[in-house]
Amino acid sequence: MTPTYKNNTAIYDNYRAPARFIEFQGHVYKFKGIERKADVDIHNYRCNYEQHNLRIHLQSGVPFYVDGFYSIDEVMDDAVHRAG
Repeated sequence: MTPTYKNNTAIYDNYRAPARFIEFQGHVYKFKGIERKADVDIHNYRCNYEQHNLRIHLQSGVPFYVDGFYSIDEVMDDAVHRAG
């Protein structure tokens, strides 16, 4: 079952671990990898249909910041550890 989040608040309240796919605001995002910066993990997701990237920032396993941006190409930092 694909975890579903209707907004950022739902992610803050319920997200704890990466899933292969998540549904966010009615669109399916694929897990692309994790960036580690200091004591923060950033889980990266991509919706190719919307050309949108979603980044969920976690500290000690708890989300504290969610950001998204549009990009024609997948944008991933070199520090990303690819999933699967």
